Amino acid sequence: MLLKAAEEQIPFVYGDVTDPDVVDHCNLRNAKLVISTLPDYNGNLAVLKLAKKKNSKIKVILTAQHDEDALRLYKEGASYVILPMRLSSDHIGELIFANADLEKEKKKQILKIGE
Repeated sequence: MLLKAAEEQIPFVYGDVTDPDVVDHCNLRNAKLVISTLPDYNGNLAVLKLAKKKNSKIKVILTAQHDEDALRLYKEGASYVILPMRLSSDHIGELIFANADLEKEKKKQILKIGE
């Protein structure tokens, strides 16, 4: 995704949100989107609150490990919450029910990982 953004000349900041220099560099007042892949609820809640404080119209995509945390983040104003375990189980289900060629899928995944 970062490579695609760079190729498309879409400005982005990639970094650790707990680093004040990264936060300062983000220019949240003018940003359109924040994506957080932090694994914990409290970290994501902090990202959400900071982003919304700086820019009430910003879209914020967060990550949650548990359904309950996702619902709590939605209640706090998250635009979308990624649930990695649900995504992975849905993806595996699709592969199995489509009778996918797992060797082919493995090769595709290895190529993506190497990007």
